[in-house]
Amino acid sequence: MTNLSVSGVVALLLFVFCLPVFALDDFGEIDVYKLSGSSELNYSGYISLGFGWDSEDSNDYFVDLEVDLPSQIQFLFSANLYKSDVDFNADESKNYVVGLFNDPDEFWILGLEYDYYKEQNLYTIDAFRLTAGVNLGGWALKFIPQRRLINGEFRILNRMLTLAGTSTGYGGEVEYIGHDSWNLQLAYHKYQYEGNELFDRLLDLKPSQDNILLDRKRSILAGIEDNRWTFSTNYLFEWGSVGFDWVRSVGIGVSADIAFIYMLSVSTFVTESLAIDLDVGSLTVSNDNDYLIFSTLSLTYFW
Repeated sequence: MTNLSVSGVVALLLFVFCLPVFALDDFGEIDVYKLSGSSELNYSGYISLGFGWDSEDSNDYFVDLEVDLPSQIQFLFSANLYKSDVDFNADESKNYVVGLFNDPDEFWILGLEYDYYKEQNLYTIDAFRLTAGVNLGGWALKFIPQRRLINGEFRILNRMLTLAGTSTGYGGEVEYIGHDSWNLQLAYHKYQYEGNELFDRLLDLKPSQDNILLDRKRSILAGIEDNRWTFSTNYLFEWGSVGFDWVRSVGIGVSADIAFIYMLSVSTFVTESLAIDLDVGSLTVSNDNDYLIFSTLSLTYFW
């Protein structure tokens, strides 16, 4: 087992606290719905159903759920199905996330998540994430260590070989949720890997140079990368909200590529308890001249 390096943790904490904290929830998986930055929105839960597609004719189907439990505990659940069919090669991945968090208005921020990812019949990832942080009255600082168990099955010389590897990681997030309708968030996540043979095999899964965009999209969905920067901003209007997300993802391997994601989001309430969301974005990769356009449409019900 590879422990998180002390120098890495210290560097991350220095990075976090060097940001402006004198004025003090997430473009993570399913933390807080984008319209919940307003203190005027009081609800005990929501469910969101969505559908996505991209310029390579791949489809995404997802559901997000958040429910307030007794003792000021939040239960989070997310499920995602991704399907593509390029050059008559069908591909499918599934992702499930379950989490428990305390009240986000408390001083201490605590959360635990289990994340399961399956890439067709090739490999599975079991991830466990811990979130710990502080809420400084509008500003939130979070530290997120994680441990992943990765198992893959590959055909080598006409026989099936099972390979296993582990991954540790840590992340830092700084988020501003003020009373002026703005929501800002900056996050950094770094990953370390054990079991080089497994990850060498995962890198070899790229079918051809023509499909590098879809392959990079799958690796980002699975979180198989060296590091990731994300920036998110959201502004709340009376009718809904408009947001922008930016992601910089560095792949693993000697000649690791760098992927960039840009996404614009628009959300609006159609009734007091029903909202509709539209996201449009693009994905580009450093060693490829092409780009992938994607969009999602979802319906969210609050209660």
